[in-house]
Amino acid sequence: MVCNSRHHREGKGWRRSGTVPALVVCGLLLSGLLIPGVAATVDDADDPIWHHPHINAEGYRYARYRAATPDSVPEGETVDTGRAQALWAAGEVVAIDVMPVLERKGPDGKPEWVVLEERRHIPGSIWLPNVGAGRLSPEMEAWFADALAELTAGDSNQPLLFYCITDCWMAWNAVRRAAALGYTSLYWYPPGADGWQRAGLPTEPAQPKPRH
Repeated sequence: MVCNSRHHREGKGWRRSGTVPALVVCGLLLSGLLIPGVAATVDDADDPIWHHPHINAEGYRYARYRAATPDSVPEGETVDTGRAQALWAAGEVVAIDVMPVLERKGPDGKPEWVVLEERRHIPGSIWLPNVGAGRLSPEMEAWFADALAELTAGDSNQPLLFYCITDCWMAWNAVRRAAALGYTSLYWYPPGADGWQRAGLPTEPAQPKPRH
């Protein structure tokens, strides 16, 4: 299942052609109800990120991911479509798509992604689903860290461009999580894959990076 921009935004009912289970699952994924281990909201008037609801003690948005996002992310540079396109065209960044999907155990007992509809994203991107959740399991934390190490060849200064879809907090979370792992050149592209498409820029079919 991929929850994409063809759905209506939060508060307007998520409709798409398809079945009711698809509607329900997408709502749960991007509302955070399928993400375990959520910490309580905290409030700190000295830090502007706490002015937003649904921020946990680690500083990550943990629920209602499909909602208006801030103008910036503390550890990265926010870029518009023109800047993102320039970085991509110059080959300066590794583009990372963090769109969430469902996960299940495969026949071999190992985790695998469930993608039930096509997703298109920025050409050359690496799709790392669910790494923008408010809290990750230890296994997912390790998978994310290993994936970034692989994509950057161990270079913590390698520029990384994170995105999802418009009005989605998961890429914001992923930037913060990458910074916590020591990465120093981070870009956040809030318009996401649908903003890229609206600009008439090329896309390609996406397949998530396997969990094993």
